Amino acid sequence: MTDLTIVVPTYEAAGWLAGALRAVLAQDVGDLEVIVVDDGSHDGTADLCLAIAARDARVRVVPLESNQGVSHARQVAVEHARAPYVWFVDADDLVAPEAAARMLAAAHRTGADVVMARSRFVYPDSTTRPVPCPTPGPRHGTDVLRTLLRGETSGHLWNKLLRRDLLRPEDFVRARAHSDLALTAAALGRARTAVAIDAHVYDYRLREGSIITSRRSRAESLRVVGDAVARTAAAHGIGPGDPDYDYFRCRFITLSAVKDLVDASAVPDADRLRALRDEIGPRQLRALAARRDTRRLALALTARCSLPAHRVLLALAAR
Repeated sequence: MTDLTIVVPTYEAAGWLAGALRAVLAQDVGDLEVIVVDDGSHDGTADLCLAIAARDARVRVVPLESNQGVSHARQVAVEHARAPYVWFVDADDLVAPEAAARMLAAAHRTGADVVMARSRFVYPDSTTRPVPCPTPGPRHGTDVLRTLLRGETSGHLWNKLLRRDLLRPEDFVRARAHSDLALTAAALGRARTAVAIDAHVYDYRLREGSIITSRRSRAESLRVVGDAVARTAAAHGIGPGDPDYDYFRCRFITLSAVKDLVDASAVPDADRLRALRDEIGPRQLRALAARRDTRRLALALTARCSLPAHRVLLALAAR
C-alpha cells in the first residue's frame, strides 16, 4: 500500500522542477508516489516531468491542456492520489532531508489527521524568516482550526501533512492567490486531531514576480478566501464576536486587503478602502490587543484613523 502521496503542481517551472523532484524522490519513505500536475506550461516543464517519470516509476504525470490555476492542479492531483496522507510541495521550493519520514512517523505514532512542522521563507537575498508553527504537541477538536485563526500556524499547505480524506472537491477554492489558506482551513476544520512537531521540513523560496510577492489582483482572492474560511469557522459555531475569528479576519483578510490597496496605487479604490477601514472597530482592536500583536494593532489603528501614518508604518515594516 502506498504510504504517502506528494503532490507537485507545476506551471512554467522548467528551471526549478528537477531540483525539487530530486529532493522529493530522496525522501526516505517506503512506498512513495509523486503526482506532478503540469498546469498548461509552455516552457518545456511537461516534457521534463515526463522524462523524470520515465526514469522513476514513483512519479506520475498529469498534463493539463490549459492553465487553470494552482488550486485546480492540486485538486486533480488529489483525485489521482492513492495514499492515506498527502503532502503538497511547490515546484520551485526546497524540502528538507527526512522531512516526509518525520511527518509520516508522527502521524503513525499519534494517529493525528494533520501533522504541522517548522518551515521558513527564503528571500531573494538569502535572508530567511520563520513561518509560524504551534509549540510541539497534540491539538484536538475545534482547537485544531483555532491554531490557524489565532495565527499559531500559517495557512500554507507545504508545512503540513494531511489525511487525504480531509480534502473535499468544494475545498479547492478558485482564487488566484491564497487558495491554500482556504484549503488549509477546511482540512483543519475537519480534523479530529493534529500534532505539531519540532522538525524543519520546508524552505519556501520567494522570487520577484511570484504570486505571494505580487499585490495585483489579490483583492478578489482575499474576498473569496475570507468567505471560504468564514464558512468553515461557522460550521463549528465560530464567527464574528469570537476573539479568535475577529483576530484572523482583521489580521489575514482586512489588513492584507488594505495593504494591497494602499501599495497598489497612489489613489486606491476609495469605496473599497472605506469599507475595509470600517471593518476595523473596537472588537477587532481588542482581539489584536488580546493576542499581544502590537505590530498589527498599530497597523490597524493607523489604517482606521490615518492613512498617511499607515503608509509610514508599512514602509518601516518593509525595510
